[in-house]
Amino acid sequence: MKQPVVDAFDFRLMRRGMKPRTLTRLTMPLGTKQCLGGLATSVFTEASNAGETFQEALLAVYMTGLENGRAAVTGEKT
Repeated sequence: MKQPVVDAFDFRLMRRGMKPRTLTRLTMPLGTKQCLGGLATSVFTEASNAGETFQEALLAVYMTGLENGRAAVTGEKT
């Protein structure tokens, strides 16, 4: 059975204006970037201080991002 081919993408190429077919670029204000970075840092810190492993702390950041993204799209309050 033939394995599917997954093309690796070198993200350094994005600096030259090249991007993968399914990736879109989002520009956001500096304040929004700082807010999201602060949220991710606080979630990671709380998970680490609670004794979670590095992988579990990263998963907590990812899941929090998904939850907040869903809330933003649907207009729910978190």
